[in-house]
Amino acid sequence: MPYQVTFEMLPVGYAASAKKRDAETADVSTRGFLSSEDGDLFITLLEGFPNHCLALLPKRVPPSTVDHMLAIVRADKTATVYVNEIQMRVKVQVKRSLKAGEAVFKDDIADVERLGLPGIKVPADAGVVFFFSVGWRRGLFYDLLPVLPKDGVPRDYDLEVRLGQLYQYLEFQEVYKITEPEWRVLVGKGWFPFVALKASTVKEMIAHVRNDWDVDDLLSKIAEEVRRLLATLRERWSTNRFFSPHYDVLRSGLDRYEAGDYVSAISVLTPKVEGILRGFGLATGTKSLKAQQLTSSAVRRLQQDNPDSLLFPRRFRKYVDSLHFGSFNAETPEGASRHTVAHGVAPPQAFTEKQASIIILVLDQFAFFLGRQANSDSDNQVRADG
Repeated sequence: MPYQVTFEMLPVGYAASAKKRDAETADVSTRGFLSSEDGDLFITLLEGFPNHCLALLPKRVPPSTVDHMLAIVRADKTATVYVNEIQMRVKVQVKRSLKAGEAVFKDDIADVERLGLPGIKVPADAGVVFFFSVGWRRGLFYDLLPVLPKDGVPRDYDLEVRLGQLYQYLEFQEVYKITEPEWRVLVGKGWFPFVALKASTVKEMIAHVRNDWDVDDLLSKIAEEVRRLLATLRERWSTNRFFSPHYDVLRSGLDRYEAGDYVSAISVLTPKVEGILRGFGLATGTKSLKAQQLTSSAVRRLQQDNPDSLLFPRRFRKYVDSLHFGSFNAETPEGASRHTVAHGVAPPQAFTEKQASIIILVLDQFAFFLGRQANSDSDNQVRADG
């Protein structure tokens, strides 16, 4: 059962910087998020408001035993506090079909939509402090702006969506810590942290970049992983509203990849990126059917709803526009892009196992973007056990 507590003073946030006692003003942070990677500052915040909540409870709860804690703070100085009793539910986009009761693993998750708090309603005019765990990592989110005296305003965002984003950040922290220079190196080699790949594989890709190793050294491993995914891809693409009209051709391309015929696989699959996006554009009323506009249209909704999605909508759009739809030099064409393949000028050395693997992963990334929009009501929910 939740606890009802009363504060002597209304909590409104944390001091954003140190101030002397005689200072007339102080900056206050009313909304923020920190995690265990923030070290001493994270501990300092935990020793503030969360510790104060625990001290007000009718029974002693040692901080070391707290897996999660939610405090719903009201302007009348009262709060409802939940400690280790919320059956959290994470709504996710999954990579494979799941049966009720089946175990779900990190590699099954393509994206996180929201972190639900079943049976708990957090009013828009109430403050919230939420401490939670994901494996060994911990996070603290607070938003006390709604109860700020005089200047308080009701929350204008979906709290569960925001918590889902924070949960995802902790669970997949390795990809969210890729630096800009590391992104440039990774994309420069033609690779991307494709959502279809295992988290451990993406982690190895990042490690190769950070250690100045060639990511192409992982090609055999990545290609073998793609081969193991082929059955799943056939199922996913055949049931995707925007892929299914092209499925017979797509299946042929996957079959040729499986047979090691990369020339045929690339020749068949590369034009289908634009064909699928055109079908999506026509179905959704996209004004322009130019390549870059098609890419933008495919990722736009997710980029607006969740720019920090594991699908990396903004970065993926730039990746596809530059590497797949990018222009080419007619005199010295390079690579197996949409234009070089369609115009018949892609050089023989471009039809490689690497390029065939990449075009399959690009198509599958779009399958998640488009599938999310076509089947938004059928995504799975799993329990978040930390």
